[in-house]
Amino acid sequence: MKSFISALFLSLFFLTSSAQSKVSISVSGKDDAPLILVDTFRTEMKSMILNVANITSINVLKDSSAISRYGKEGKNGVVQLNSAIATSYVRLDAILDAFHISAEHRNLRVCIDKILIERRQLILADLEAIAAVEITTDRLSPYLEDLNSTEKFINIITRDKK
Repeated sequence: MKSFISALFLSLFFLTSSAQSKVSISVSGKDDAPLILVDTFRTEMKSMILNVANITSINVLKDSSAISRYGKEGKNGVVQLNSAIATSYVRLDAILDAFHISAEHRNLRVCIDKILIERRQLILADLEAIAAVEITTDRLSPYLEDLNSTEKFINIITRDKK
């Protein structure tokens, strides 16, 4: 968990130090990744689309303090990102509504900046940090067989990738 937390803070440092104010934070998690909370919303690092300028504090709970507060979900630690009061976050259905994605495409697998998101129910976004949502067959994949696939995906394009 120590390396995961270090990667998180390193990513946040570089993102907040950059000239861009709207970014997505994308750090690979592992099976032993900590519980990630943005305000009261549960998410994963790869599933967040945030405006880093709206993050007011980061709290890390480890060991017994994480377990006593969050039970078995906190066994690998907890990272709490706290946002400015006026910040609002939405889940995938609201993103698809805002970008007028048709009912026929709503059950497609989802990517953020062409990276497949395994647990779509944990996608959490600040709508202002999203540039566009498209239906595409193009995505990044480590598997050669996926490169020629005609499978369609919903791809959420963040403002920093546009």
